[in-house]
Amino acid sequence: MAAAWDPTWHAGPVDKIRALFERQYAGGEMPIVEFRNMLGELNSEWTSHELDGLVEVSRMTEEKANWRLFTDWLAFGCGGSGVRMEEVDEMESTRRENASLRQQVAELSAKLKMSTNDTLSDVSKTLTGHDKTLILVEKPQSTLAFTSLGRSRTKDDVLQQALHKFWEHARGETDECEETRVLRQNFFTGRWTLYIAGGKAKKPLQYGEADRSVPRAIDQPKYCEICPFCPGCEHKTPDSLLIFDKDGCMHEGDDVVAEPCGKWSVRVIPNIFPTLITPGGAYGDSYHKKLETLPHSTVASGKHSNAFTFPVPFESLTDIEKDSTRQTDAIGFSEVVIEDTVHNALLGISTAKQAALSLRALQHRGSVLRSKPGVQMLFYFKQYGPLSGGSLVHPHMQVCTSPVLAPEFQTRLDLGSSFYQSHGCCAACRNLVEEPTGKGKAGSLAPARLVAESKHFVASVPFASGKKYRVSICPKVHKASWLEADQETIEDLAWILQLVMEGFYYGFDDPSYNFYIFSVDRDELLESKDFRKSAHWTLEILPRFPADLGGLELASGIRCLNGMPADHARELRAAVDARLAMRISIDCT
Repeated sequence: MAAAWDPTWHAGPVDKIRALFERQYAGGEMPIVEFRNMLGELNSEWTSHELDGLVEVSRMTEEKANWRLFTDWLAFGCGGSGVRMEEVDEMESTRRENASLRQQVAELSAKLKMSTNDTLSDVSKTLTGHDKTLILVEKPQSTLAFTSLGRSRTKDDVLQQALHKFWEHARGETDECEETRVLRQNFFTGRWTLYIAGGKAKKPLQYGEADRSVPRAIDQPKYCEICPFCPGCEHKTPDSLLIFDKDGCMHEGDDVVAEPCGKWSVRVIPNIFPTLITPGGAYGDSYHKKLETLPHSTVASGKHSNAFTFPVPFESLTDIEKDSTRQTDAIGFSEVVIEDTVHNALLGISTAKQAALSLRALQHRGSVLRSKPGVQMLFYFKQYGPLSGGSLVHPHMQVCTSPVLAPEFQTRLDLGSSFYQSHGCCAACRNLVEEPTGKGKAGSLAPARLVAESKHFVASVPFASGKKYRVSICPKVHKASWLEADQETIEDLAWILQLVMEGFYYGFDDPSYNFYIFSVDRDELLESKDFRKSAHWTLEILPRFPADLGGLELASGIRCLNGMPADHARELRAAVDARLAMRISIDCT
């Protein structure tokens, strides 16, 4: 097709069509002639044949074009699986033939029930000469099954029917009586997930739905006088390690010692309630003097009482005891990126420009910390909402270092390396970039998991997500470390991240969530084995909902999720598209 949907979503022709529908027709119908003229004006590159096909797909009774059918064509035509208009025409023709076939079978059903030899012969003669003749397949007890002439029930037929069902399901058009139970393995972690979809009957529910425990972000105050992260409260925190000023310029070190209150856009400070033990002397004498004036965790000053937790000399242990009682001091840097001066400027209602400054600050601190002594890996993450493990409303991200490699991190590295050695390509490039954008055999189905796409990134629900509504944002260009991404790439990451979070905020009632960045940042790791080629950095978004784990999950370690990944992606795509339509509608006014 000549002109697919502009992947950067910057008010392309399809977006303008969406805005016109929403504003002038409220998502309803419009005359076919007007619809065709509008398409022609908005994109002269579309050929007459393609326009005819699009009009045919969108046709309704009384010569009306329907927005829902048009968006179906977008999702599973030019904007999704790459279906050509010729294929759409063929599918429409097949649909009409099948309808005629079903009518013929219905007309003959009375005769078929007689099940005598004479009746079978009579039916065969009756069908002879039809444009779409039938063959009869005699089954036990004289029951009959019919297929089109020359097409027995082969594996190809079964596959085509399964593909038809798949796309019906992806569009949300399945029969509610159809149920699926599928176990999928996440290639990147090795963990299994049980997907439970469909079913009309619901199990009894005696627990009531939990009320929302905290106000939505938009209902939170823009300023909170007791919040240590709000402007004017800088004295309640350590001095900044880095700031972005109101003009978007970065300052660090001595340049920010005398920072004026509230004259910043983003701040980075040491965490005075860290998860790990802050290395002694890490931030200098001024930091320790400031700690004396602040309430803080003891480990923020580098002090700890670990000696009392296992008071047995390691050297005195036997080999088996050393293997079964491994312990080391959890020493690592912990820093906080304060994302905004506005107390309730959460990602879902903030701007991509502001998010870009926060991500740049997070990235810069990561580049500083990765070379510190004792650092084996870095964690970049954000937690929002009461179910995320967070404690403060004011928007912030965090970066921490670890003296050990986390097992999940090591497993993902090893599995990625194994995939690369077996197939000669990166697993993330294949599964999180190429397939969701419609490349390869599996890619013909994977667009059902696509959530959004930008110039540099693909956002999709993984094949075996392990978490309901999980979204992976993966860069199109292969890099093992996000610290190697340039400013343009980080700004594009901020754009798609903010868009997805806006979709979550408005489409899912401002849920709690976590996100983290998987990235191989240490030079020693990058140069070992083939990790530079086999590892691919990603940003992973995990919404958090009540009753996160059930009994089977705790007993088996297998996650159980309602709905398939394509279902979750469809809901997320609808939420994201609604926010895009809102933006375009505002731009058009």
